[in-house]
Amino acid sequence: MTVEKEPSLSRVLGNSTYTVSTERIGSWKANYQVIVKNNSITSTKKASTTAISGSFTSKFLRIDHSKQATYYLKRK
Repeated sequence: MTVEKEPSLSRVLGNSTYTVSTERIGSWKANYQVIVKNNSITSTKKASTTAISGSFTSKFLRIDHSKQATYYLKRK
């Protein structure tokens, strides 16, 4: 899993956007962005998946609490 900080236009406010990505080689790839303000996750966006083999039956991105977001994927 990798997490990369995206360039921020509002650095003065201390806001940051992070891209979270992971993959199972030869099977699937997934990524999404997390927006952090005042040291807490405030929102998520741009969730995407790629099924290299098989398919997904459901995908759900949610903020579990102010310090954790999870992209739930169910494969067929």
